[in-house]
Amino acid sequence: MDEPNGTSGPALDTTTCPECGAVAEVTDRAVLESTAGPVEHVRVVCLDRHWFLLPAESVTSATAAGRSCPVPAGSRAKR
Repeated sequence: MDEPNGTSGPALDTTTCPECGAVAEVTDRAVLESTAGPVEHVRVVCLDRHWFLLPAESVTSATAAGRSCPVPAGSRAKR
């Protein structure tokens, strides 16, 4: 089945690196407990290999803004 953006396969959730401004991929999501209650966090990794664990609300998602990067089926490396 085709994705809403007309491509097949998963789309990368991308944003910008908070340090250098390069394209960064959201690689993981988790909910962490805090004194103010649970907070969703995301791990982002940029092209320059900077990585951050940030509150999700502080990350601007390019995918959410309609600028997804389609990934051809089978091209992602297994981790």
